[in-house]
Amino acid sequence: MQGKNAKILSGLIAAISTVNLMGSSVVRADVDVNDLYDKAYRATEIAKNDKTQSSINEARKNIRNLNNALKDNEKLRKQLVGTLSGSLDPLQHKLFVDFYGILYKKDGSIKEAMIQDDINKAREYVNGFAGCEENSYYIGAWSSAIDKFQGDNINQGKLALEKAKKTKNKEDIAIARVVLNDLLKIKHNDDMKKVIEGFDFRLSQLENENNSVQGVSLRAAGERILEVKFSKAVEDTAKVSFQIKKENIKLNTREIQWNQGKDVATIVLPQVLQDGIYSCFVSYADKELAKDENVVVKAAKISKIDFLNDYAVVKDSTPTTPSIDGQLVTTMMRIENQYGEDITGRINLSDFTISCSAGKVSSIVGNTVSIKDINEYKVGSKLTITVIHQPSGLVANRTFTVVGQPTLRSIVLGDVKSTDSKLNGKEIYLSDMKEKGSTYYIPLTVNDEYGNELSEDELRNFNVLSSNENIVKPKKSNGKAVVVTKDKKPCILLENTGINGMFGTCVITLISPNGVAANCKITVLDSAKVDVFTLEQPYSDLKAGCEITLPFAAVNQYGKTLSTADELVVDGNGTSCLRINNKEVTISATNATLTSKIDYAKEKKLSLRLIANENAKNVIITVVTATGRVQTLTFRVQEKPVATSILGIREDFYRKLQKGESCSIDGKIRFADQYGDEIFNDNNALWEIQNVSNSSYASNYNVSYNPSKKKFAAENQGTSTFKIVLKENLTGKVIDEYVFDMESVIPESIEQFVMADINKQYTGSDVVMQNSHHQAIKIHGIKNGEKVKINQKLIIDARITNNQKIAFAVDDNGDVYRELKSSFVDTNEKDYKATLNIIVEGSSGVQVLTQEVVYSSAHPEAKTLDVYYNGSILADSTVELSTDRIGGRVGTACNILNSENKNLYFKSKDQYNVNCSADEVRFYISNVKDGAINSGFNVTADENGNISIYSTSGKVASGSSFVINAVTKKGMIKSVNVVLNSGSNLK
Repeated sequence: MQGKNAKILSGLIAAISTVNLMGSSVVRADVDVNDLYDKAYRATEIAKNDKTQSSINEARKNIRNLNNALKDNEKLRKQLVGTLSGSLDPLQHKLFVDFYGILYKKDGSIKEAMIQDDINKAREYVNGFAGCEENSYYIGAWSSAIDKFQGDNINQGKLALEKAKKTKNKEDIAIARVVLNDLLKIKHNDDMKKVIEGFDFRLSQLENENNSVQGVSLRAAGERILEVKFSKAVEDTAKVSFQIKKENIKLNTREIQWNQGKDVATIVLPQVLQDGIYSCFVSYADKELAKDENVVVKAAKISKIDFLNDYAVVKDSTPTTPSIDGQLVTTMMRIENQYGEDITGRINLSDFTISCSAGKVSSIVGNTVSIKDINEYKVGSKLTITVIHQPSGLVANRTFTVVGQPTLRSIVLGDVKSTDSKLNGKEIYLSDMKEKGSTYYIPLTVNDEYGNELSEDELRNFNVLSSNENIVKPKKSNGKAVVVTKDKKPCILLENTGINGMFGTCVITLISPNGVAANCKITVLDSAKVDVFTLEQPYSDLKAGCEITLPFAAVNQYGKTLSTADELVVDGNGTSCLRINNKEVTISATNATLTSKIDYAKEKKLSLRLIANENAKNVIITVVTATGRVQTLTFRVQEKPVATSILGIREDFYRKLQKGESCSIDGKIRFADQYGDEIFNDNNALWEIQNVSNSSYASNYNVSYNPSKKKFAAENQGTSTFKIVLKENLTGKVIDEYVFDMESVIPESIEQFVMADINKQYTGSDVVMQNSHHQAIKIHGIKNGEKVKINQKLIIDARITNNQKIAFAVDDNGDVYRELKSSFVDTNEKDYKATLNIIVEGSSGVQVLTQEVVYSSAHPEAKTLDVYYNGSILADSTVELSTDRIGGRVGTACNILNSENKNLYFKSKDQYNVNCSADEVRFYISNVKDGAINSGFNVTADENGNISIYSTSGKVASGSSFVINAVTKKGMIKSVNVVLNSGSNLK
């Protein structure tokens, strides 16, 4: 405790000691002084041991009694009472220091705020101090100080609750909960506790009314899997979106699966998890819902090795040429990571040492371990296998009994799957089986008597039968089932049923050579047809010449909602009549044009658009379905939006110019249409600038205006008044005016100058980097609180701390500025600070502007990496691009250099806030998906981000996609999924 507080404490201790030595009230004549001293002494010793306020209070009380009893013996009183009281002073001083440490900062100033735990602690100190008469004078002031902190916190809780009730925003509710949870810790104040409990009751009601998930927890559940657990079930999982980050890097997701209870989401990533800190941000209906941050995730590693049986099966007879062929036996092994996933088929064999008592391991495929020996394995003999994982030290060994060739025991046919992601896992329709039946297959699980799974090679002579090949047709070769391996499982293939295809239920039977059989039922539904199609009211008014979206609801005969371009195929775009699914639905419009749009970033979601003709007064839309349902909607068409008023001038326009400076007003005027909405970039607006100071454009006016260049120029000191005149396009009638002043400012009238912020400065030895890391030093003036565009030559001198003079340079527009050049100063890659001094020629002499500049010789490296789309940072992980402009190559669309004019590009900046050099970031393509079947679509990228697109058919199909991955030298990754939204012939 220092300064003011130290003086207060010294005064307190002196006052207490003085009180103990003062004479006091009446004392009984029969008091035993020895007894009083004994009590005071023992109480003092207890206080010295306990060091608590209650023990000090008890000792003070006994010392006061002793002091009163010795009032007639001044010498003895001072000796005994002074000694005992003096021994308590350090103890009391320590507690005062602790108490004042709660209320005051180290510099002696009182704190601005205090958490409830500290308020409770301070209150306990004051309650303890109040037990000592010597402190009574200060109790009121101490209590008042604590009451102020308590009152401020309660007011903060009240305001947080009121805001949460008003906005019902989840973030505001969460903030109110944090504040009230702290307040609920209140002690020693029952009245205030009741008030806070009332706040808590109202907030709990609000939380229940909000009926949203209160929190999430993130954990790793697999080598590529994260699991997000919600504290409550989610009402509509389709409205939930996830953002996963590793440190500050956003990760793409491949698949999201929900459990039946809708309170656990399993997120599958395209890449394996690495060691690091992961965070999950959850949004519901585009509003932030919850988050779980700073979760430590460990990369998958081998944690268990186990054998699945205790026998080794002889797979062939005695070899004809033992030294060449060897005899083969197999057994089963499972290797797991810490998440319990079977990774046996993906292990790196070089990390393992595997020894066998007879023979050597020849291969590990799936869970099957194959061992070969030049000698014959005898049935009934023993074989010992030891497996050591060198990096972890895990060991597994087992002794197996060699058994003869097993017989097949069971066959299980799995659910039908498709190689077409649009069909896989969905109902099978007649149209699909007719045209895409060859994409379907049936996985098999075939086990022998020992439980070993048989592979594709062992299932060549199986028969396959269909109860009706017009419904489901198995593929055969020489009368036998065609078996292939997909997803590491043997599968039987199916074929297109063609023009003879039928819908219905069919039984597929698979029979092994030894008579073991299995079957499964497959139902093929009649081709889905639109049964109900209803247009809904648009979300916005219909205005002539403007496009609106027509919301719709479509359902097929099976009650399934239809919403994608695959389910609803549209013809007739750009006309007044749309035909859906070959006239299952016809939508016609009078006085309007109809189009459709496919959102490839949202699983090809279909939207319908309408543009009313510019002279239309009404639009009538008629919907007719093949089942005879009719719907008619009539819309009144509002006039086409045109500029009818002037809102003002944009903030970045200079209204004050130093004499000799100029600026353009083109694109700086803000217009509003007749509906009150701002019109952006309205090139059809008819406007002009008039100088209302004088009708002439003479150059000797204070500020002149050049209408051909739409440019103002500061001529002479003073103000000129101008008027923006907005006219009707057809009649030229004036419909609105906006008057504003332009001022020509001489340097003498500029009140102050402001220097633009300077970035960190590179001072390394790399000459190429030095040339790209020079910085412009610019200033602007201030007059009457407004910015003034000034001539940079007002800077008469600019120097850095080391007296290095900063010279003039000229930019691409011919404007002069000072340039802080990057030159070599070795800082051993540490940050150092310097001072930049600028001398500006002001009205009353020179003004000196200073700014601290941080500099370092550390080599530039990427610190930020972002994806830009149409000039803004891309918020989503998916973007649509048209192939119409590709022409075989995207060129530098994804190059971090000179790419601001492109639709899509990556930008990386170094620690000096300068765009990184091309070699700092490398580009890679992954997850290439063809939008058509076997079109030969492929995408590659060179290291600089130049993308090449290929297709053996010469055409890229709509819906084709790929992921661009940008990776910095330090391992920072940014990825974006590109979906091509319109087909194009490649050049």
